[in-house]
Amino acid sequence: MEEKILFWIDEGLIDFCVAKSIETQKDYEKFAIIEIGNGREFFENQEFVSFKKTWYFRDCFTNLNFKPNLEYLKNFEKKYDINLWQIIFSDITFNQYNKYYKFSKLEILKILELECKYFEKIIDEINPEYLVMRFTDRSHTQILQKICKSKKINVLTLGFTRLGIRANISQEYDTLDLNQKQFDKNESLSKKQINKIESFEDVKKYVSQYSIKQKEFKKKFQNSKINWFIAGLKYLKLTLNSNHIKYYMFYGHSIWNTVFNEISFVINAKKRFSFIEKNLIKKIPQNWKFVYFPLQLDPERTILIPAPFFSIQKDVIINIAKSLPVNYKLIVKEHPLQRVRGWRPISFYKEIKNLPNVEFVHPHIENEEMIKKCSIVATITGTSGLEAAINKKPSIVFADTIYSELPSVFKITTIEQLPQIIQTALKTDVSMDDVKKFIFKIESNSFEHDQSGLNLLMYKKFFYDGYLFNTKILNSDMNEFLEENHLQFEELAKKFIEKMDRG
Repeated sequence: MEEKILFWIDEGLIDFCVAKSIETQKDYEKFAIIEIGNGREFFENQEFVSFKKTWYFRDCFTNLNFKPNLEYLKNFEKKYDINLWQIIFSDITFNQYNKYYKFSKLEILKILELECKYFEKIIDEINPEYLVMRFTDRSHTQILQKICKSKKINVLTLGFTRLGIRANISQEYDTLDLNQKQFDKNESLSKKQINKIESFEDVKKYVSQYSIKQKEFKKKFQNSKINWFIAGLKYLKLTLNSNHIKYYMFYGHSIWNTVFNEISFVINAKKRFSFIEKNLIKKIPQNWKFVYFPLQLDPERTILIPAPFFSIQKDVIINIAKSLPVNYKLIVKEHPLQRVRGWRPISFYKEIKNLPNVEFVHPHIENEEMIKKCSIVATITGTSGLEAAINKKPSIVFADTIYSELPSVFKITTIEQLPQIIQTALKTDVSMDDVKKFIFKIESNSFEHDQSGLNLLMYKKFFYDGYLFNTKILNSDMNEFLEENHLQFEELAKKFIEKMDRG
């Protein structure tokens, strides 16, 4: 009997392309849940992948005229060991980041109930062995993933390792699924390569490709004014479509609200960057002793989901500042890609700047320069914690990350720990052997894959450089994209099949 794979396919499209390549290499029964709006016509008529059955996620919201069943939701939480309110608070649709609509408790509970019942019905109907999905970033993807994990269905998520141009496939994004057989198979090859690393400078050279790719992504992502303008016009047309604004994620997205929010975005972004230019520090004095806190993108799933109780960065900054030794400063740096979010409110910058032992530096200062000069790096879940180890600096994180097992990385579980952990971290040396062991583990459980580069190509081909994801998809464009990148998708498919064959 053929094994069953359920694909979650949304605007990422990468998993659809992987499904196409898997089909050419091995027989599986393939099913798909499609979460896409304007691209639905493509999926209803496509002949690239032979799905046995498909469902369209937005169909589960055709009727919201009912009273939510709290007893069902309570039992659902218990059955799958899920905290539904934690999931809701991590979804930008339902929190303060939604500038279009404020959901009532009743509306949220209705949406939750429909999502839970919809996924339960599908999973019970097909009972798949595998779920292939990209990272979870909304309430529904978290719920689907957690149901599958509870039912011992293997969840396969393509992730990045933060180490060179390497990716991995695991149950949870930003984690490693260790496989001893694969580890042993790669051991001699990886050790031979890693034994060439004799100093921290060698480590930096070894992992520098990741930093290069990140800089390239920051430079190219959402950086075309022409595509911004075209995407804006197309989105205004979408707001006139009653089916579009009936979907709960687009409540309040009328043409006037959209125009007002976009104009406000542009005006506020200019004002905020003007404030940044005039008020944030552009050069670090050599004599400063400091802990370095690079801000992460906000809003962003990398803090909302892995670190639900430390996701308000302002509060984290204040608590770190309270915990510092008296002769240390806390240096905060804005994330350069925050420009795509229109920067942060000026009130945020002012509040942080007014803290007596905190300095705020300009986003254009290189991250590497800050790490070299600091004593400790503190980050909620960011890659700067790994970069700290590579630069012989200890770090503090506020959630599990792919690198948090390093002995020089200290994870905070309660805020009361901060003062003592900072003192301990200041006395901690980073061991070259520990870093090499970590690199070896990553090498043995990952593979070469330029994920950010492939995403940029996809955004350019289908989504106006990432400005608009709710677009029509043409067969000709998909065919070109598959052909132009067939080697990458064939290799990805092989890695997914290997993962499934290992069980």
